[in-house]
Amino acid sequence: MSASAALSIPRLSEDELLHWLALRLVPGLGTRKAVTLLERFRTPMALFRASVSELEAAGLSPGVSRAINSGCTFEDAATQQDRIKATGTTLVPVTDPVYPEKLRGILDPPTLLFCRGDLALLASISVAVVGTRKPTPYGM
Repeated sequence: MSASAALSIPRLSEDELLHWLALRLVPGLGTRKAVTLLERFRTPMALFRASVSELEAAGLSPGVSRAINSGCTFEDAATQQDRIKATGTTLVPVTDPVYPEKLRGILDPPTLLFCRGDLALLASISVAVVGTRKPTPYGM
């Protein structure tokens, strides 16, 4: 699928956006496990509707299962959603056809990309700079 064809796909609804953000904020849930859960439940909305026992059967610890089931991350997600709107940012989930194929293929792909600007550029050749938020004095 070309980037221009993919861009004609409707963006996330407000509710979908909120659920993706809430999923990203679940304490103790890493990106690999989140992607595995999405393969099983298909959408963050379905994941948040699952019972604790269904989540544990999917391989989650009781604590992470309860955190998802309680919906405790939605308040923070709503705050982030407001910021996203205010800055003109677009979220691109790992399930979106616009998500870069090579990035999706890495061992631990981010579940969400926060994008500003031309989404068609996601299909072009890219360079990534990876660093840490807390560099050591040597690293600086």
